[in-house]
Amino acid sequence: MNLSSKYRWLFVIACNVAAPIIYAGEVCTDRLPITTPYGDLVRRTCHEGEEDLTFEILLSGKAVIKAKSLSDEGRNNKKSVWIYSGEWKGRKAIFLLDFSQNSPKAFAFGITMATNEIDYVSWGKKNDVIAIKNNVKFLYQGGRLIPPDANYAASHSITDTRNLRFDMKGNVIATFDINKNVPFVEVIEPANK
Repeated sequence: MNLSSKYRWLFVIACNVAAPIIYAGEVCTDRLPITTPYGDLVRRTCHEGEEDLTFEILLSGKAVIKAKSLSDEGRNNKKSVWIYSGEWKGRKAIFLLDFSQNSPKAFAFGITMATNEIDYVSWGKKNDVIAIKNNVKFLYQGGRLIPPDANYAASHSITDTRNLRFDMKGNVIATFDINKNVPFVEVIEPANK
């Protein structure tokens, strides 16, 4: 056995011993903060164990968003608006953070029972359009996030074929819609951390 192979085995053994120590308890890493009028905005990644990851967006040390996954989808620095997407409360959601208002605003939004993938974001002078795949558009203006109209949910519902009712000729006489793809918008309040 030559000297380099001894060091290689020592490295392998050291890595195998050190890995459980790194993951014993919650370990977090922060990205460099971005200064906003309301304090520093920090993106934090935490893990407890090898598989259990959580992501947070912190504003002045308080968690605004806490998600199982988080991707940066875009920002408009002139308007001080940031958009992220991720898994939140057991579903895919899109997050909007706005630091241009009198107080910071944070929203989680999307369509229930959908993947909520961003198609595009259009930054307008008076309002912004956040478009999700399948031609679903949310409008953001003056600190308000406006979902698509009620007709969207009615035209994108799924019929439960197990509960179809037929007449004697085989025509469907009753259906039951389930899993309506309903737009949701939820205001997020920063956690007291």
